[in-house]
Amino acid sequence: MADETGEIDAWLYSALSTDATLNPLIGNRVYPDLAPEGTAFPYVVYSVPNGTDMNSIGMQRNTTTVSYVVSVYGRNDGFADLQTITSRIDTIIQGSRHIGVAVNWKVARRSPWTRLTEFKSDTRYPRLFATFGVTAQPVY
Repeated sequence: MADETGEIDAWLYSALSTDATLNPLIGNRVYPDLAPEGTAFPYVVYSVPNGTDMNSIGMQRNTTTVSYVVSVYGRNDGFADLQTITSRIDTIIQGSRHIGVAVNWKVARRSPWTRLTEFKSDTRYPRLFATFGVTAQPVY
């Protein structure tokens, strides 16, 4: 497997940024790792905090498991609007399967959407986040 996470990143970005139901809710604001300073709310950020490889006896990598944390950020409005977005994200990616030329993968949510509120300069920033596991295998 050459670049599993690169291929999965491209799919995830495309799936979230082009969905006809999600796009009106977030305005195509989907970012890997970090949103640019001054980004309008709400927006989605996804990142890869960890992953593992499983190798065969001959040390050929035959399975890669990657964790993606998907976060939805808002401002002042609370969690209700963000829950509409997280529900749609679940619909888009939970249980997805990809059959590719070089890599096949499947997605499963590993944690429920969790609430977190951050404060900066008296402004409230609600955030909902969940972890999704992606298991990828090469096509032989």
